[in-house]
Amino acid sequence: MSKIFKQSIQILDNRSQIRTDFLKKWFANSIDVLRFYHFNAKQSRIPILGTYFIKPNLNLYYRYFHTNSVILPPIEIEEIINHSTHLHIDPCICRVEYDNCNAPIYGCLRINFAAQLRQEQTKSKGLSKEEAIHIVRNARKHGLVFSLEQCIQPYQYNICMCCSCCCLAWQLRHQYGLDVYHSGPYLPEIEEATCNDCQECVKKCPTNSISFINNKLKLEVENCLGCGICEEVCPEKAIAMGKNRVLKRKDTEPGPIRLYLSKMYLYLTMIPLVTIFKLLRGSHQFKLKNVNPKPKDVYRKRKSVGGQE
Repeated sequence: MSKIFKQSIQILDNRSQIRTDFLKKWFANSIDVLRFYHFNAKQSRIPILGTYFIKPNLNLYYRYFHTNSVILPPIEIEEIINHSTHLHIDPCICRVEYDNCNAPIYGCLRINFAAQLRQEQTKSKGLSKEEAIHIVRNARKHGLVFSLEQCIQPYQYNICMCCSCCCLAWQLRHQYGLDVYHSGPYLPEIEEATCNDCQECVKKCPTNSISFINNKLKLEVENCLGCGICEEVCPEKAIAMGKNRVLKRKDTEPGPIRLYLSKMYLYLTMIPLVTIFKLLRGSHQFKLKNVNPKPKDVYRKRKSVGGQE
């Protein structure tokens, strides 16, 4: 493992009224909001309307408001967990909705205020740091990629454990060309003299960013997430993740104008549009009520503080 790993993103937490309102509404409507934006992503391919209206609006939403994410390797994720005040695990809404694989279904790890809010809503004790790290390490064994998600940028609220077949944010980037699901600051550095051409990294790369051409490994930098899987699967330790990509991120308190605009967007745009979508397409939120762990999950449901499941 590379020795240059450092926590690359300052973790910011905030309990403002707007963020509290947003998270409460998001948790209560998460699958339907997911479906709403997936529907909009499909419409973004419509000529003119999609190109000049729908797609720019989706990019603005993901950039400033919700699910603006960055990919990080496990060592950084564990560092974030060790510095968190509260931890809570929820089912991955993408796998609950789309169910395209048998990866562990408990893959939304709430951190800090978001975790505390979920503990209050579910009347649960949450997770210990050891339990959270155990869940994360198990997810990695099954090839899942970790992204640190934001809510009302720049407040981090969730660690998502993603698969390419279910994750909507992943699909929004790779299928629809949206400016979301951002690559992290790390890139693999390949030591050609040590490489034995086994091509394990080629087989396991979740975005097919590594290829073997003319007896040499080639990296597609623009497509690489910087997740670190290639480093972990290399039997010869010929790959090390280096912090070689500059991220221009502003982890600062939003000004009053942006907060006001965010609040207006929440109440005047997002809530009405999602409500109309649910009326026309129906709600799938019921799917979260009876989620059972899959065979690959290490997390098992526990009784709430009040003794109810």
